Amino acid sequence: MGSIYEKNGRLYMSFKTASGKWTTKSTKLPVGQEKRAKTMLDQTEQQIAMGLELGAVDGKATVTAYAKRWIAERKAQGIRSIGDEESRLRIHVLPEIGSLPMADVRPRHIRDLVRHLKQKNSARGELLAPRSVRHIYAVTRLMFKDAIVDELIDATPCVLKRHDLPKKIDKDPTFRAQATFTREELEALISDDRSPEERRMLYALMGLGGMRFGEAVARRWRDYEPKLKPLGKLLIASSFDVKTHKEKSVKTQAPREMPVHPTLAKMLAAWKLGGWERMMGRPPRAEDLIVPSDTGNHRNVNRGLHNFHYDLKRLGQRKRRQHDLRRTFITLARSGGARPDILKWATHGPSGDIIDIYTSMPWEPLCEAVSCLKLDLLEGKVIQLKVQNVSGADGGFLPSFSRSIPDKKNPEVSSTSGLRVGGADGTRTRGLRRDRPAL
Repeated sequence: MGSIYEKNGRLYMSFKTASGKWTTKSTKLPVGQEKRAKTMLDQTEQQIAMGLELGAVDGKATVTAYAKRWIAERKAQGIRSIGDEESRLRIHVLPEIGSLPMADVRPRHIRDLVRHLKQKNSARGELLAPRSVRHIYAVTRLMFKDAIVDELIDATPCVLKRHDLPKKIDKDPTFRAQATFTREELEALISDDRSPEERRMLYALMGLGGMRFGEAVARRWRDYEPKLKPLGKLLIASSFDVKTHKEKSVKTQAPREMPVHPTLAKMLAAWKLGGWERMMGRPPRAEDLIVPSDTGNHRNVNRGLHNFHYDLKRLGQRKRRQHDLRRTFITLARSGGARPDILKWATHGPSGDIIDIYTSMPWEPLCEAVSCLKLDLLEGKVIQLKVQNVSGADGGFLPSFSRSIPDKKNPEVSSTSGLRVGGADGTRTRGLRRDRPAL
């Protein structure tokens, strides 16, 4: 263990280097600051010990060595975003500053890193989006901040000038303005029976319940209180993590109560009384998921997105994200007159502000905010089709209809049955047409 001693009115520290040799170093502190000098000695010895632990021969841990340990620790903690953090460091940060000792990284190195990122192309040959650059910088700053706690460095080098980071904008500035559905598009998405009933139910939970995909697929029948007035209630206290395939707390860590829109309540009632049992082969129980997969487990986000895009194409709508259904709910509710501060309680829950912690929002204002979304199911229409008889003369009229039936081999795929005119004798026969997405 090292020591502090006085020399020419200044304090010096003596310590053993990584090679095992003793050396001295000035603390540049005057006599009387022994306590601060002792802290500096402890930090120096801690840095040397950490460097040896990470495999640094000279006692100085490199950015790459520390990053490996930092990632491993965060994986052990179950950090949800660890996959993204690891790839951002591995692809963008370590190739630039990975060989530098942690203690030798200066603000100019981080500044140059950010400038390089702003001019760097992605894997698709495009410039990195401004948000991507900010995300890369954020994980770098977090890593160096944790290195201070580990006493590997004294201060973080992640200090930039005001305009070094790009503004928080999308690569395509028009993207978010086009990311919502119109009222007519959402009505068609939850009403058109060319899509399987379970998928329409899922779209309704996100588009009328303001839920994220993980929240919607994690909802169970026990979360639903249909008899509450003036609107029923869905408790949103968990979410399915599509990366770890486990249920966890919601994104904001704050459970919330969502009033059930009248149209969503109508769909939930019909789904519980018949659709769920037709899909699963038995009546639902309280612990069952409201919209499970064909095996009764949580639905897969990648397969869900594929089916979502297929349904949009079949309806003649342009491609968008599933998360845009939640965005649409907020947009249409606000355009219908919902107060943003009230609606936020239903879509995001209370914030971390002390005033929200001491506030219990009454149920009626939340229901009023959700009711500002004016949207209903589209009713089916009977279309009169002329039927030609064997003689070639115009015959009677045939009602045209279609209905969704489950596909036992692939419940994710819809089957549509209807009437068709078949044969030269003009007889009416029942035909079966299956619409399958190109997998």
